[in-house]
Amino acid sequence: MTREAGGRITAAVLAVPWLCLVAVGLLAIFAGVDALDEAHRADFARLLARVGPGQLDRPVEAYVRQVEPYLAAVVPALAGTGLLLLLLHRSHRATCSAALAGWKPFERVGVSAPAGAAIVGVGLLVVVGHHLLVLVGGWRVSTSLTFPIGIFFPGFHASAWPYALAFLAVVAWGWSRARGGIALAWILGLVLLLLGNLLQGGWFTGFRLPVEGSGIQYFHAAIRIEDVSAWLASFTSIQGELHPHSGVHPPFAVLLHYYLWRLGGVTLLSLAFTIAASSSVPILFVIARGLGTTRDRAFRLALLFAVLPAFNIYGAVSLDGVILPLMTLGLWGLVRFHRGRADCLSWTLLAGGVLGANLLTFGGVILAGIAGVVALERAVRARSFALLGALLAVIGAGLLLGWGLATWWGYDHLEAFRHASRLENPGGFLLLHDPREYLVTRVEDVAEILLFSSLGVLALLFRHGRLGLAGPVPGSTLAWCGIGMLLAAFLTGAFKTGETARACLFVYPYLLLAIRNATIHAWTTCLVLAALQTVAMQGVGSCFW
Repeated sequence: MTREAGGRITAAVLAVPWLCLVAVGLLAIFAGVDALDEAHRADFARLLARVGPGQLDRPVEAYVRQVEPYLAAVVPALAGTGLLLLLLHRSHRATCSAALAGWKPFERVGVSAPAGAAIVGVGLLVVVGHHLLVLVGGWRVSTSLTFPIGIFFPGFHASAWPYALAFLAVVAWGWSRARGGIALAWILGLVLLLLGNLLQGGWFTGFRLPVEGSGIQYFHAAIRIEDVSAWLASFTSIQGELHPHSGVHPPFAVLLHYYLWRLGGVTLLSLAFTIAASSSVPILFVIARGLGTTRDRAFRLALLFAVLPAFNIYGAVSLDGVILPLMTLGLWGLVRFHRGRADCLSWTLLAGGVLGANLLTFGGVILAGIAGVVALERAVRARSFALLGALLAVIGAGLLLGWGLATWWGYDHLEAFRHASRLENPGGFLLLHDPREYLVTRVEDVAEILLFSSLGVLALLFRHGRLGLAGPVPGSTLAWCGIGMLLAAFLTGAFKTGETARACLFVYPYLLLAIRNATIHAWTTCLVLAALQTVAMQGVGSCFW
């Protein structure tokens, strides 16, 4: 036997313990995955039985019972992953140390390491504080154990890895096409939406189950409609009997599902919603160009938006994905007015955005509020009253539309809004009725939006310890108004049930306006972090009821 052959045999024998440890780590991970799937199925069964995580009679005991199966899943999975990482570091110490030393994602977006650690630390402190209040303090609040995520059912989608590779490949290719235009931005936005939601495990789980799976969606109210005119006229009297989502939205949200379903079934409904949501990507491209952004930067900003976890998870097969382009059209109109272009297109965009959004969600008043603040700012600073006049005309058109709906179809939009407010907050103003619920849900609303914006974008927003909105940057006023108006809505007690990454999907274009002057290097880091976070969140669970 040669010395070389003997060395190989010795190396193989010495490698056996290492391979056994690797096998143990992989088995622990797979055991955790199986336990996650079991916990996911149990949670889904409770959901169908209408006993969700937020509906607890004995908070502490019920909370512990719900946490146990997830701990049984996460602990072995984390232990196995940690073991594999330890083995990798021990066997390739020099390479790993060099890689870790060069990987400074927060510093790459202009945030120092201590500031980045502070951002993560505050987030963890908020989550731990919430769980301590529920477990130790016994607070009866409607938030779930996945706080700040309103709805999340863990479940590893092992068959989805080809879609993950395709998703990342499309992101990398799109980022390299710096000179892309409106058409390519729309195509990439649509492709990324499709691939991201196929990560849920396939067409059925990604595009049909969110529509027809839980029994409490708009679709389930739509398929019970026998006479549209009679149903519309009686809407305010039956709001309390409808499913949770349908009762707190205008009836046209349900009717949109009804007509698309009648026209082409669930498949057409899913595709139509997804295509509509993807149209917000080229609209954002046009908005960035209107603010003076160069073509390549506007394209990359639109691509970053398409990769954000919030847009990719909630854009497809969601009514909020349809509301998003309407609200974004309104933002486009505001940008044109803000840049001094008070033409017919600007009026049409503003009217279409405000009126269209308000027909599908009562949250559409936020866009009208943003327009009002921007109009006052233009009137005071620039002595320009074009936007104020346009907004008053849009409000007049809305009142006329409401009068027509009440006269000819018997539907009272204002009365429906009052009913929806009472359904969401039956005890009145939430701060006075239930201060604990108010405090916890306000934190949840803000935290979920920030989490779903991706860690890179979050770091850019808070770079150097302040929001990235300061200075005379074109569009900063719009960003401030959009974010500020949403925070004002939160203060009123709106969005009590959380899920703000979905329900407030329209705020993400405003967040991106706040960082649109960041460097390409920082954007690249944001894109990588957002893409990886999206793949991880899409691949390990579901965020839909």
